[in-house]
Amino acid sequence: MSGLGSPPPFPEDPNVVRFVAGGAPAEPEADPFAYARVVWRRRKLVGVAVGGTVLLTAVVNLLLPRKWEATAALMPASASNPLLPQSLAGRLPVAAIPTGLRGLEQLDRLVTILESRTVAEMVIESCDLLPLLFPDRWDEGAKGWRGDPPDHREASRRVREGVLSVSTTSRGLVRVAAEWRDPETAARIANAAVAALERYLAERDVTVASRHRRFIEERREETRRDLARVEEELKAFSKEQGVVSVSEQTRALFEAIGRLMAEIQIEKARRHALSESRGTEDPEVRQMDARIRALEASLTELERGAPASPPAAGTRPEPNGVIPLYDVPEKMLEYQRRLRSVTILGEVFLLLSKELESAKIEEKREQVAITVLDPAQPPERPSRPRRTLNVILSAIVSAFGAVLLAFGADAWERSLAAAGAAPPPAPPAA
Repeated sequence: MSGLGSPPPFPEDPNVVRFVAGGAPAEPEADPFAYARVVWRRRKLVGVAVGGTVLLTAVVNLLLPRKWEATAALMPASASNPLLPQSLAGRLPVAAIPTGLRGLEQLDRLVTILESRTVAEMVIESCDLLPLLFPDRWDEGAKGWRGDPPDHREASRRVREGVLSVSTTSRGLVRVAAEWRDPETAARIANAAVAALERYLAERDVTVASRHRRFIEERREETRRDLARVEEELKAFSKEQGVVSVSEQTRALFEAIGRLMAEIQIEKARRHALSESRGTEDPEVRQMDARIRALEASLTELERGAPASPPAAGTRPEPNGVIPLYDVPEKMLEYQRRLRSVTILGEVFLLLSKELESAKIEEKREQVAITVLDPAQPPERPSRPRRTLNVILSAIVSAFGAVLLAFGADAWERSLAAAGAAPPPAPPAA
């Protein structure tokens, strides 16, 4: 047998699983170029898929209407903002940069106002946008509407949802963007929104401090007129009856009564301003009601020392160190009554004047003024559609999908070939 030599080796059957020492099946050798060969064999399929998708995307982008976006930048005018860079903060006035929590509240107020229906209607009116928003219902030749004019609420909704957009930045800026079919109109709409915001802040922005200030002003003006009247009456009485002196104790009593009455007026003014914004059931409003009742009770107790008329027969007020008015002669009594009115109204007027100054300061703190940093300019390039970006993205996505399609087609072809090369099943045994 040894002379016959070794038998020739059999060709390796790819369907036979080889084993290594130990009985474990051998791992097939990895071919790093197998996937590339699959893609190369299906290069026509990949090319047609990618080229067709890119061409279709380009055609669709050419057919889509172009839109331009114009942007205006503004900020609330307040104290300095640490969020702003030093280069910008140094170029702006200190009163033009928001700060802290109050600055964030002012930004929120500006965004809320800009997104409101009121500002949208102002923009529609100033830019005459109704024919542009509803071109199918506008007769350009007759300069009129075909049928009923469009609803202003629907027009403002279209402006808020499809034309105007408002955003804020981490540096405290508010950006007002307007998107339209031509760049000039887009810039005009954005600037009109900023102008509408300024007009709203100047005419309609009524805060709690504003209501408080107005109420104090009305009470102060009434007190001023009453004080001028009683001063003239006291002057005329003194000339007619002669000058009458009163004790310092009585004068101090009148001043104390005046201060209490002024405090009651101020507290009522604050309560009136707060209840209009929060309602009468608010806990803080109820606390104010309790303070007002306590002040009125103190005023009643204080006035017992100087009643306008003597008490009923058989009764006398509790002594409090103040001489009652009914214990002085009639002329002195009349003079003290008139002096009491002058002194009390003078104290009320003085305290209301101080409160008015405080209310004005608080109103200025709550009011929001804006500084327009960058007015909107007509953009040079359209914002939509982004044709180059869309074509590049479509090429990337279609290439990925085409490669997957090539692998799927190759796997399907191999499965069909394997099914055709399989031997026919053996006939059943007889």
